Amino acid sequence: MNIPSLLYLIFVSFFGVMTSFLLPITIGRLRLLIGPALGIIITTELVLIVNLITGFSDNSIIAALLLYGVILMVLYLRSSVILNLTTHQRDPASWHGFQDLSSIFNRVTFKQVMLDFISLIQNHWPLILILFSIGSVVFYVFWTKILSPTPYGLVTGGEGLYGDTALHSAYTMAIVEQGLPPTNPLFARIPLIYPFLVNLFSATLIKLGTNLRFAFILPQLMYFLGFTTLFYWVVKGLHLISWRVTRVRDPNPESHVVVPPEVAGTMREGWDTRAAGPALNQANLTAFFAMLIFFLGWGLGFTQYFDTAIKTGDWSITREYTNNLPGFNMHNVLVGLVFPERSFLPGLFIGMLITALVLEQMSNSTNKSRKEGSDSARQSKIFPQFIIRHSSFIIIGILLGILPLWHMHTFLFFGVAIGVWWVILSFRRNEVTEKSRRNSAVRSRFAGFRASLEMTLKQLFTIYGPALLLSLPVFFWLRQQISHDSFIHFASGWLDSKTNPVFFWLKNTGLLIPLAIFGAFKLSSRTRPFFLPAVLVFIIANFVVFQPWDWDNIKLFSWVFLFISIAAGYTLVGLLSPRMVAGKSGFAGRAMTPPRWTETVMYFTKTVFVLLIFLSLTLSGTLSLTHIVSGEFTIYDNADIELAAWVKDNTKPTDTFLVDPWPNHPIPGLSGRSVYLGYPGHLWVHGISYGEREEEVKKILAGDLSLLENLEIPLKYIVADKNSASSLLKTQLPVVFDNQKFVVFTW
Repeated sequence: MNIPSLLYLIFVSFFGVMTSFLLPITIGRLRLLIGPALGIIITTELVLIVNLITGFSDNSIIAALLLYGVILMVLYLRSSVILNLTTHQRDPASWHGFQDLSSIFNRVTFKQVMLDFISLIQNHWPLILILFSIGSVVFYVFWTKILSPTPYGLVTGGEGLYGDTALHSAYTMAIVEQGLPPTNPLFARIPLIYPFLVNLFSATLIKLGTNLRFAFILPQLMYFLGFTTLFYWVVKGLHLISWRVTRVRDPNPESHVVVPPEVAGTMREGWDTRAAGPALNQANLTAFFAMLIFFLGWGLGFTQYFDTAIKTGDWSITREYTNNLPGFNMHNVLVGLVFPERSFLPGLFIGMLITALVLEQMSNSTNKSRKEGSDSARQSKIFPQFIIRHSSFIIIGILLGILPLWHMHTFLFFGVAIGVWWVILSFRRNEVTEKSRRNSAVRSRFAGFRASLEMTLKQLFTIYGPALLLSLPVFFWLRQQISHDSFIHFASGWLDSKTNPVFFWLKNTGLLIPLAIFGAFKLSSRTRPFFLPAVLVFIIANFVVFQPWDWDNIKLFSWVFLFISIAAGYTLVGLLSPRMVAGKSGFAGRAMTPPRWTETVMYFTKTVFVLLIFLSLTLSGTLSLTHIVSGEFTIYDNADIELAAWVKDNTKPTDTFLVDPWPNHPIPGLSGRSVYLGYPGHLWVHGISYGEREEEVKKILAGDLSLLENLEIPLKYIVADKNSASSLLKTQLPVVFDNQKFVVFTW
């Protein structure tokens, strides 16, 4: 990685951190962890806009970054306008953009640093443990299984990593070599109809001098860091809301915490956040369980491992245990999606950011409204009042609108979820209005409902308006290639219509769904509706398939089970806690007398039982992770790299090649050139009709050159495997390159 690309990544991350302080969520110093990913998302959007106008070049990439900096400067110059007038109405006395940012650097003494470090561990230990444990595995896989250099070529991991790494390598290099708008390198002369923005940012790094490997790895690590942080914050916030706690702020702006109402007054006087009571500890444990279940699920595939090991005496892990077994299809989210599907991680990050913003709105929906407006806002000549007062909703709408070019299934999930959440918010707001009217002279339920409905419709318009404005052009663009029949179709059960659906999902998720159902009943009435979109999408995804390959609905199910993991984690914590009893609204903490020895034995037994349940939820995924960590395959050998280097030096980016349709062919994967026909499996999944070209390629590689005159598009080069090139060698076509593996003919 050279200095220009390193500086570019540093500035992108810094701008992202600065932007995170403008977001209307009370996440405190954790903003530093979500900032780099946020910076990548915004920078990529600006690069897309600028480069579509000026062309893809180093200068336009830098211009997009400078534009980002200018926008940030304007926003911070008017930060009081934005930050004091978001929808949830922050306290002006305790929240200012520069004040919050500068607090990180105030009182930097050794004692203060150590106190902050201890407080960080005590308040956020689940996040730290997950980042050090799961994060270490993620880093190891990305570092050693994604285009890792060896003396004999580039290697990658097994499972989906092999084919998908080659696919995304082709898309990225096509943008680098051919620019924007992107063309499909696997099917020459058609546009690339795919959520390509994850590859666009990698292409910008390569354009500035980064190699392909680092351009793939570094952004993914930042997305993972940002998503994990937001996931932790959302789970913790949901648990604390369920405990009927109140969010308050310490006078020290660095610690935005959530504490029980009985200590809220003390907190306002500077009370130590570490003594926030059992609610904070239980919320941390819920987050820890939920994140581990999500990252290490799913299913009962581990029973197959033990059955085989006991019968054969071989305890080695030789396969994946959440997928590719009879009846097991719910692939572990890391092995099946995060590692191979490059667009899934930024989708997770954007989706979880939307969730955090919605949670912030819902958690404050019943709070007493504050005075709208301020003198600085009314005098603002830059931002209209509507934008200022509805900034949170506009941000949610923008994030939803950009999702189709990052991850389509995440767009589908949150397109449904946001509507459901706001309907719930409308009913809740109406309930609060009715309660406030009971002691007044006006008792018109209709008037309250009408006011609530009008507000909800206005907010939905503010969200879906920007979303439709940004996403509709993308859908018109997608229609160039995608037909309704090839993508959306109906099914009578996901992947297995013959098996009883209850048995199917019990086999693929274990006790996860029963635990989540139990937890949902124990959740408070304020947080229970938050899980309704997951239930609705679960039902839809069992009967409606949104891609030619039915298995791809797993991307919707992964979001469903992310929320289900939260409810299941809440259940496990409730069962595990020795001083928890079921209250009216869930597990409520209360002071109890010291336990007798019988209670201690009971608690120990219960702990073992809970840990066994937890192990059954995570063992299959753990086995699958162990398997992928230990396997590697050569994706591009030295002969492939040599061919790609010759092609880049001696051919034009617009030249079309005819090659063997391998999934890892170096012409599209490393050189960025388009081929007449790429790997049919990749084309079919994306709805491309390739049958005619497939027959033509077979005949030409067999030596029938008569077809070359009448092809759909003109060819410049034919690349043949040296072991099967005898037919073409007999045709006397000019040979322009050959090595131990390939022969390149010109036409």
